[in-house]
Amino acid sequence: MKMSLIDAISVNAYALAISLIESLIICLFWVLLAAVLPERLFRKKFVPHTMILMLVTSVWAANGQINYQTIYDWTFAELLPWLALYLGSCLVFYFLVQHFDRLANLIYRIVQWISVLATLYISLGVIGFVIVVLRNI
Repeated sequence: MKMSLIDAISVNAYALAISLIESLIICLFWVLLAAVLPERLFRKKFVPHTMILMLVTSVWAANGQINYQTIYDWTFAELLPWLALYLGSCLVFYFLVQHFDRLANLIYRIVQWISVLATLYISLGVIGFVIVVLRNI
């Protein structure tokens, strides 16, 4: 099956638009969490805390997708220990970032390194979103 250039751009635009919307929802969650929690818990080191918690959540989500059928078959009681492990790992990494300034500074540097790529990704997502909207008008 052959696709024209316009069709290929459209397919990629849908993927980029959906990724942009997902990223905005996740970002909104962390911003709202920072607004609700006391300043000393989250806002002082917002970037490192957010990045490490997103990394831990991503690893657990990938593990969940790899083991999807097993997790799908579990009862809630069987799922509780895994949820407790997830929350425990989030707390461990939260406190590591909270108490070790070198780790927080390393995360700040990593975020600075990837900010150019993130800007490109966001720009492509916005372009994809505009293409999707224009195609569906």
